[in-house]
Amino acid sequence: MRYRLTPNGNFAKHLRRLMRSINDDIALSLLRACRDPETGVHEARKGCKEIRAVLRLVKPHMDKADFSDNQSFYKEVSGKLSGNRDALVRTKTWNNLLAETLCLEGKPADTVASFLSAQAQLDPLAEKGSDFFVDLALEVDSNSKSPKDWSLPKSLSDLVPNLKKNLSGSP
Repeated sequence: MRYRLTPNGNFAKHLRRLMRSINDDIALSLLRACRDPETGVHEARKGCKEIRAVLRLVKPHMDKADFSDNQSFYKEVSGKLSGNRDALVRTKTWNNLLAETLCLEGKPADTVASFLSAQAQLDPLAEKGSDFFVDLALEVDSNSKSPKDWSLPKSLSDLVPNLKKNLSGSP
């Protein structure tokens, strides 16, 4: 993660600022997608993963329903962007593989290339139009409420048990 939380100062305040910052980055990335869909969508999805990771870290300090609502919201935002981006990435990866591996030329490779191209063309990100990205950015921005009612941890040490649990893979 690109953020660093320090035990000095008001830890809950720093955590709130971090959450708002990530949320703002997601909204800005979606606006960037109007101009550069591939990069904007990649950055927005990455931001959704970051904020979901922070939410998992502070889960014991949140209301169960609030945690679930926030996790679902960011998962849904990421999901709205995933299918088309994945199709474009698969096509780009296949084309790079073809360029580097001469033995893949021929009819079987052409079949795969045409299938992947057709998948990418079903609903490419560029055709979604600016309105799609602007509307989604506004939706994300409206979710930027400050988590004031959350019982956020007062210190970094309060997160250690949950951090260990998350790293060990326990439910």
